[in-house]
Amino acid sequence: EEIYICNVVKCHPPKDHAAEPDEISACAPFLLRQMQSIKPEVIVALGKDASQALLGTKEPIAKLRGKFRDFHGIPLMPTLHPAHLLRNKKDTALFWEVWDDMTQVLRLLKLPVPDKSRKSS
Repeated sequence: EEIYICNVVKCHPPKDHAAEPDEISACAPFLLRQMQSIKPEVIVALGKDASQALLGTKEPIAKLRGKFRDFHGIPLMPTLHPAHLLRNKKDTALFWEVWDDMTQVLRLLKLPVPDKSRKSS
């Protein structure tokens, strides 16, 4: 009830390629209607592709993440995709980057932030 997951592109691109600009623009009206219907308090864009598509930029995810952006009046937090974290399990700094992003989201929503210490991991 409290979380809604959707994709920028409404069909699976052939051969699992990243969505092309024409595919993103073809699906944009559907995505905007979803957002208008759902009225999210915040959007979390998972990964480079979603973040770049929603923000209309080619800026790398490393520069986009960590700071709220605006998507049609809705705060949007770009962050790393979970698959990226799984592929880079040994790089614990990536986990903490996402943790920091999600902490900001929780605070924006005035929700409790779990007590998690960098020293305990």
